[in-house]
Amino acid sequence: MSSKEVWFSIDVETNGSCPGLRSLVSIGATVIDYGNIELLTRDGVVHSRPQFYAEIKPHCGSVDPEAQAVHKLTPEHLEEYGQDAYRAVNAFVAWVKGTAGKARPVFCSWGTFDWMWMGWYLERYGKRYTYPFGPNSLDLKSLYLGLTKGGGWRA
Repeated sequence: MSSKEVWFSIDVETNGSCPGLRSLVSIGATVIDYGNIELLTRDGVVHSRPQFYAEIKPHCGSVDPEAQAVHKLTPEHLEEYGQDAYRAVNAFVAWVKGTAGKARPVFCSWGTFDWMWMGWYLERYGKRYTYPFGPNSLDLKSLYLGLTKGGGWRA
């Protein structure tokens, strides 16, 4: 296995706090660090960071008003423009694997909320449970503290 890593910043929006009882309504991700992997260039120009975004049709009708107030994605909007969860989740996995290539993808998020939701959705809607990150995750707040205090994220 390659020792190279690609760090992905993952942010999800939901219509509540509990996977299975509520729905994941969007997945957003971008690469925040390529480690030793060079950015793809064409004619010497560095291109923007790879990004992924998908809105997802809710699987349950129940919506927590506080959650909806955060993301402003209405059930009507999601029903019209959202993808089905199977399609969105598998597109996300393909994007992560394609972006990381042979490097190890690392899941970076604000706390464990995003990790919990992505794990549940990948288990439920993934073609097969191939969580592309394995156990490799970082809390962004801890990462920031480690990087600014000189300890690094593994310390």
